[in-house]
Amino acid sequence: MTDPTPNPIPELSILTVNYRCASALLEAQRRLAAMPPACSFEWIVVNHSPEEGIAPCRAIARHVRLIDEPNLGFARGVNAAARAAAAPVLFLANPDLVFDGALLDGALERLAAEPDVGVLGPQLLHTDGRVQRSARRFYTWPDALFARLPGRDALRPPSFWRRHLMLDEPLDEAADVDWLLGAALFVRRSALRDVRGDVFDPRYFLYFEDVDLCMELWSRGWRVR
Repeated sequence: MTDPTPNPIPELSILTVNYRCASALLEAQRRLAAMPPACSFEWIVVNHSPEEGIAPCRAIARHVRLIDEPNLGFARGVNAAARAAAAPVLFLANPDLVFDGALLDGALERLAAEPDVGVLGPQLLHTDGRVQRSARRFYTWPDALFARLPGRDALRPPSFWRRHLMLDEPLDEAADVDWLLGAALFVRRSALRDVRGDVFDPRYFLYFEDVDLCMELWSRGWRVR
């Protein structure tokens, strides 16, 4: 009896950490099933809400792998998904992120055309269609000091938000940026090997893991775009 033919390595691995967002995740999978990509893909879901019954959309169930584990933080959840993934490009997608196959195919084409880009971020939209500012400038030392103060957002001058959120930058042009929100990131696995192997530093339970990753990549010559 011969061994079965192994599954080919997918071109893209979608990674999602679920925490009490099962219904939103199912809606996201339905959207992708309705408008699938041309590329081959897998979807790794790390579930931090074992009390939730997660069932993948039937139309793409064969692409989905579910991993139940204790909630040890978002960074560790993403790292667990990445270790289970096989593709050379990872797409970190929050469970409430709705996207279609055209986004996935376009991102792979962009990464192929720009081999020095380690992280690529799509333009994010709110549910009402407004653009969400997902590209940011790095924090400065005064920013870090403000972060320790009560009522810090009210104390920050308007110039901080204009700089930090890149409000003077055009929204309709691709550009290199300091860092991108971890809600939706295409990450080149070869770039991760230059940093630490894992996607995020597990010492971050929630927040700032995306800042840290982008800083590390820039320091090693990879671009964030």
